[in-house]
Amino acid sequence: RNDGPRVLEVFSRDIGSAMLGEMRMYIDLIEASRAGSDLALPWWTANIAQARTLIASGYGSRHGTVQAARSRDAYNELSALYELTFDTYSRVQENRSVTEASDDPHEDRSLVSLTVALQRTLHYILREQLIAAEAVSNVGADQLQRSIAKLGRVNQCTNRLILQGLNDREFTHCYLEIVEVVHFLRQIQGALVDTTTWRTMLAHSVYAMLDISLHYSLNALVTIEDYDSDPLALRGIAEWRAGMAQLQSNQVDAALDRYIANRCRIVQLYNRYWYDEEDPEMGRIDPAPYCN
Repeated sequence: RNDGPRVLEVFSRDIGSAMLGEMRMYIDLIEASRAGSDLALPWWTANIAQARTLIASGYGSRHGTVQAARSRDAYNELSALYELTFDTYSRVQENRSVTEASDDPHEDRSLVSLTVALQRTLHYILREQLIAAEAVSNVGADQLQRSIAKLGRVNQCTNRLILQGLNDREFTHCYLEIVEVVHFLRQIQGALVDTTTWRTMLAHSVYAMLDISLHYSLNALVTIEDYDSDPLALRGIAEWRAGMAQLQSNQVDAALDRYIANRCRIVQLYNRYWYDEEDPEMGRIDPAPYCN
């Protein structure tokens, strides 16, 4: 008999419809969490609205593959809100917004809260999820293993961030390590391994780290004399602002591209403002590997 294609079509549509139903419940959960949080960011509302539009589009299709694709797209649209499933101490975006609103973030506990959230997100959530993915999938195993190893080294940086402050040689190298993690995750992005949420977590984390370097740590860029007359410093701050605007409009890959494109500037800023020829732990970083 020739019922095979028809059976597959019905089966596919049933799966697609079930995925849409599950995704609609997930959106409701995220929206309730956002509405119930005193720290939730206003621009998240647009992400939720877009996710609902995608689900409605899926229900408007008779094809299961389209319904499944709209469910996936809706989930990825909410990737920036994924932190609402974490405990309060692990929410990077929310804790960054509190630090930004503080009258004196250099003395306020909000800065400590942000650094703790960074460590918990990068090491205890993202790295653990990569370890779990590597254990059950052969897809991109090499890239996952290398990402896990690099995030382990990033954890050493966040430990220093919490204990000693941010602007040092080791932490500049930490930024550069994250560039490589982004590359690894992009290499395995596909139908079998969707890395959108992981890349979103990395993007918001690294821009929060840059925010501390530029604005909030005790030796932040804006606390250094004459920074505001230096084109390199002003361009670095402008690039950070542009990247944050992209993140807030859910242009995660564009924000990551901007971050990667500025790795040379990150090294140049370190060498200009934080390199200390008398301190072996604060030695100059060779810009050649990052600026060619």
